[in-house]
Amino acid sequence: MSFSFLLSIVFLSATHASISGPEEKTAQMGGSVEIKCRYDTYFRDYQKYWCKGYYRKHCTVLVQTNGPERKSHDNRIKITADNAKGQLTVHMNQITANDKGWYWCGINRPHIKDPMSPVQLKVYESRKGYTKDKERLRQNRWDILRWALFVILLLWAILIKVKI
Repeated sequence: MSFSFLLSIVFLSATHASISGPEEKTAQMGGSVEIKCRYDTYFRDYQKYWCKGYYRKHCTVLVQTNGPERKSHDNRIKITADNAKGQLTVHMNQITANDKGWYWCGINRPHIKDPMSPVQLKVYESRKGYTKDKERLRQNRWDILRWALFVILLLWAILIKVKI
């Protein structure tokens, strides 16, 4: 009886509500992205981490908590654990094409498989000419308005001459 009780405790602690996050996020090159993963407050005293790699067993830890907040060595990634809310927030900035791929929100559980949640980050390139196209479109609108005003004034002047 004590063995089955011990087995159930181990099973429950290993399968306790874990961590979940978005399946996919997108980011623009040069921009930033914020990823929020939720975890059960049961894990408030455990270290949380953000790692990169397709396979969970072989992902490379980029940053991990040693308190409520921690930055990566290059300061591009910041991880914040709000243990009262059960929320792990990852901020990544200065996004590059090399940042695309699979990441994991994880909770470090010594001697037990870490609860982890996969997130695929898709990175897209910004159109360099987009702002120029937008400005050109704005200028075209003003040109159209000027011509419309010119035509209206011309018609008005013609109508006045016809009456006189």
